[in-house]
Formats: sequence, C-alpha cells, structure tokens
Amino acid sequence: MTPPLHERLAAHPFFTAVTDPDSGVISYLLTERVAPYQTGLYFMNTSMRGDSEWLWFRCAFPPEKSWLLCVVKLDPADPQIRCFPNMRMSGNPWITPDGETAFLPLRDRVCKIDVRGEWEEVLRIPSELLKSRHLFNLVTNMSPSADGRFFLFDSHVGDEFILWLHDRENGEHKVVHRFVRKMHHSHFSLHDPELFMVSQGPGNDVYTGTRIDIETRTWLMDEHGTRLEPLTPDLWFGKNARNCHEWWTPEGKIQYCEYGSGIWEVDPESKTRELLWNRPSIHGQVHPKGTWLVCDENTYQWNEIKPCSVWAWHRESGRELRIAGPLPQPPFGWKDWRAWHPDPHPHFSSDGQALIHTTTQGCTMNVAVSPVELWADGGR
Repeated sequence: MTPPLHERLAAHPFFTAVTDPDSGVISYLLTERVAPYQTGLYFMNTSMRGDSEWLWFRCAFPPEKSWLLCVVKLDPADPQIRCFPNMRMSGNPWITPDGETAFLPLRDRVCKIDVRGEWEEVLRIPSELLKSRHLFNLVTNMSPSADGRFFLFDSHVGDEFILWLHDRENGEHKVVHRFVRKMHHSHFSLHDPELFMVSQGPGNDVYTGTRIDIETRTWLMDEHGTRLEPLTPDLWFGKNARNCHEWWTPEGKIQYCEYGSGIWEVDPESKTRELLWNRPSIHGQVHPKGTWLVCDENTYQWNEIKPCSVWAWHRESGRELRIAGPLPQPPFGWKDWRAWHPDPHPHFSSDGQALIHTTTQGCTMNVAVSPVELWADGGR
C-alpha cells in the first residue's frame, strides 16, 4: 500500500518542508534542482495524476526563456528526477490519467513522452491550416474531449486564431471556427464530449501593432461549430467586470476569477452565476470533490505593498486559510515578467491529495506541494 503523500514528501531527499507563519500550512519545496528556475505546470491541467506518484513540472535556464518539461518521482525509497531537454514546451501539456505520460505541444507538433523519456510524435498541424504562414502558437493548453476522441487546438496562424479538432481515432482534423481576434485558453468540458469553452484575450495585430482588447471574455462552443455564445453576456471586460482565468467544475459548471471581487460560478446553460469566494484573485482551481477552492492574488501588482499569496477556501464552512505568503518578489524585473510567468497558478492533483503551486521562496522560482490532508480536516 502506498503511504500517504505527506509521509512520502517528509521522507523524500529531494523536498524540503516550509511552514507558512500565519496558517501553519506545510508545503514541500522541490529543492533538488535540475535548472535555476523550476515551476509547476499551468493551472488548467494538473501536474499530478493517477496515485500522485509522479510530479510533472517545468524548468528554465536563464537568460534563455524557453521552458523544458521535467518529472520527479515522489517515492522516497526510489527518488528520481529527470529533465527532458528535447521537450521544449510551447504550451501547457496534458498528463494521462495514470500520471506517467505527457502530451506536449512543441511548436508545430504534439509529442508524447513517458516518465522514462521514451517519446514519439503524435501529430503536426495540417499544412492546409498553415498555408505558408507563420505559426505563432499551436495551442495554449492541451485538452482532450470527455470521451477522449478529440484534442482541441486554438492555433494562432498569421492573422487568424483557428479553433480545430484532431481526431485521435483516425488522425483527421476539422476546423470549428476561425477568428480574427485573439481566442485562446480553450478547454473541453469534463462531462459533455461536444462542449468546450474558449477565452478572448488582449493582444496586438501582428502586422499593424494595433491593440485589440478583450470585450467579452469567455465563450461556449461545440465541436460542430453550431454554438458560439458568451458565458456572461452582460459583462464587458474593463467596463463592468474584469473576469478572467476560468475552469470546469466536477459538476459541469464553470468557475472564474474576477480580479476585483473573487471567484464566481456560472451554469453554462441557464447563465445564472454566484459569487462564491469574496477574495480578489487572478488564477484559481477547484478540488476534485468540489469542497475547496484555491487562488493566487496580486500577481499583476506584485510588490512589497501588495505581496502575492496563495489561499484556500472551504465551500461548506467558509473557512479561509493562507497556503503560502507573502511570497518574495521574483528574481527578475517586470521587463521579463511575461516570459518567466512566475504566477503561483495553484491547482490540485487529480486525486485531491495535493495542492501544487509555483513559489519564489528561496529567492528563486520553484515548485511546491502542499498535502491537503494536513490542513483540510479543519474545514470539515
């Protein structure tokens, strides 16, 4: 029988325990280094799946600003850590349910790699989508449909953002829609194999430099291209809301962070919404059982007056506690902010045992794991 996660981490030679001085929450920092910068994966896909035996993360070697995929085994009796220099990330990977294989976008293609480093190419963007144009980005976040048949892509090609599907059964592709404004952060529903969401983002026209701001942030679409509707039709970004960074819940709803108020929940069919957690936040995620929410704050105003922290909130009791903070400012200036992306991006493992986040403790960038069982009981 596999020991509880907190026992494995406490005995693991690659991890060091740190305790938040305010809440007493214990997190374990991956202090065994394969690179100067190490962070968790983006919050939309978890860094740990299966029985939480393997933790996937990313690393970088400044001043080079590309990220490489890495993995560490959480068995203290068999500690292993690997950096894959051939897996240069151009988007967020998807980890298979057993936790041992990652599907990773690498510029114009997707490769899969297992924890031993064995890899193979899965697909490339079809030439008829490129049409000799520059590919700026293949996909923000690898996302399979609920039935596993499709992968969803939000590719930035030339002056277009193309939503298209790759059929994993027969290798065929299908264009769902083409946009002229930035659409990214696409993600399939966890329940409905035809439904997905895609988000409008700010950006500049690649030819003229004209600024194109967000109008309506989150959109609902389906694989047939017959549905295109705003999740919150009465909210206009920068006018009466600053809603951003969304995710699916275990019950099939959508939650999102609103920078000024906190985390909201929306029914995608009725469009009714509710403010769940009144804490201004930037990124968030929900526990697989729906019991806890987590968020980071002040990541875009990170300074000594408004430090960045990671928080958790228990939905039933309303209990709130700080997981980590205030975090030291990152070891670089605002000029390099978007490249290094130091935001904590907190998220849970698929089995709910762990909360993973990026931390700047130790005056660098690192990945931290907080065993939920050490602090969750007090919220029940």
